[in-house]
Amino acid sequence: MDKAEYLAELERRLKALPESERQDALDYYKGYLDDAPGQGKKAMKELGTPAEVAAKILAEFSIKKAPKTDESKKKGMSTTLAVILAVFAAPIGLPLAIAVFTVAFALLITLIALIVSFGASGVAMILAGIAYLPIALIVLIQDGALGLATLGAGAFSLGLGMVFLGGATVLARVGFGGIANFVGKVILKDKESK
Repeated sequence: MDKAEYLAELERRLKALPESERQDALDYYKGYLDDAPGQGKKAMKELGTPAEVAAKILAEFSIKKAPKTDESKKKGMSTTLAVILAVFAAPIGLPLAIAVFTVAFALLITLIALIVSFGASGVAMILAGIAYLPIALIVLIQDGALGLATLGAGAFSLGLGMVFLGGATVLARVGFGGIANFVGKVILKDKESK
């Protein structure tokens, strides 16, 4: 194998390298063989086969491109530090998370209780207003003024019941909508941070 064949074989085996790296390696070995006395047969024998030289070059290139050990140590150190901080923060963070969950749960229960109270009061007042109508008609026959007062009380109860039912509906829509928005923002914020 002459020098040209040796370099052609070496170039073929270095196809995995980027163009600039391959050309640098080929230039180096071409210059080395050009400087050798004679045809460089002795130099080629000392270097080894093109396969051996290519393996050496590829190994050096992969070591050069490997991440620096200092960076991997820093990453490992920061992970270790995060774990240590999490362990030390657990006695504070866990009770705090439980307290936040408890307050949120209490607010949810309070909201549900208010909605049920407003709704039940509204239904009760509407039923009372409807019940007043036949009574008002009976009383109106016996005593006109008292009958009109009873009719007015029934109408007032009916109107107030509708206001309470409307309030329960608005409270449910705003309260549950606000809770859903808050939870959505917390979940989306958590997903974005990851």
